[in-house]
Amino acid sequence: MPANKDIDYLFTVGSLTAFTHQSFAQLSSRQALHFTDKQALMSYLETSLSAISNQKSTILVKGSRGTKMEEIVAFIKQLKIG
Repeated sequence: MPANKDIDYLFTVGSLTAFTHQSFAQLSSRQALHFTDKQALMSYLETSLSAISNQKSTILVKGSRGTKMEEIVAFIKQLKIG
C-alpha cells in the first residue's frame, strides 16, 4: 500500500484510480489529489509544483496503463522547478 511507502504526494487520474486515491487519503496524512484527466493534473502541476519542490519529495503518479502516465512523468521532468 503506497500510504506505507514514504510517499509525500499521490496524484491519480481517471475513474479507475478513484479507489486508490480514497484509500491513500484515508490511510495517510500525506496529500492525495484525484483528477478526472491528465490535462487537469498538468494544469495543477504547472502552477503548484514549485511550492513543493523546495523540499525533497516523493511523488507517486498513478493511472491506468491506458492513460499513458509516462507523459505526466515527462511533464514533471521538463518543468523548471527548484
